[in-house]
Amino acid sequence: MNARFPGSTRDSAIWQASHVKAIMENQYIQGSNLFIIGDSGYPLQPFLLTPFENAPENTPESNYNHHLVRTRNIIEKLNGVLKSRFRCLLKHRVLNYDPIKAGKIIYSCGVLHNIARFYKDELPDEEIFEEVDQHNDDNNIPVNIVHQGNWHMRGEVVRNEIVHYFNNNN
Repeated sequence: MNARFPGSTRDSAIWQASHVKAIMENQYIQGSNLFIIGDSGYPLQPFLLTPFENAPENTPESNYNHHLVRTRNIIEKLNGVLKSRFRCLLKHRVLNYDPIKAGKIIYSCGVLHNIARFYKDELPDEEIFEEVDQHNDDNNIPVNIVHQGNWHMRGEVVRNEIVHYFNNNN
């Protein structure tokens, strides 16, 4: 969770300021094979995998995109669960507090959710809210991203190796 930025902030800007980015860079430099997945709003990097833009249907690249999106949906569903349990997080509701206090409220919702799960407190029977993500992976809308060094090229190599491996082993 990162509640330091308003909802209008681009994912790529949040990523650039993220402590996780620095950790992942260091892990990669040290030879780690850890990955984070992101949608097309994030920059492709060797440790941050994103979808292929405009992958033709029935190709290994479109298969990769399909599995990437399915995996990301788990996180999108968690966002829906949190919004269902804590209605103050819904888009049409606004946390009318200064950013520091709003961030504390958002973090608190995450902690309370984990406590509720630990004690097996079920969600309300009401429908889980799933708000549409601002990025549409099906359209692969390009995002203006500044690529640092050759991270993007290294990311292309890693992503292509993953596609090649799974295409040849399935």
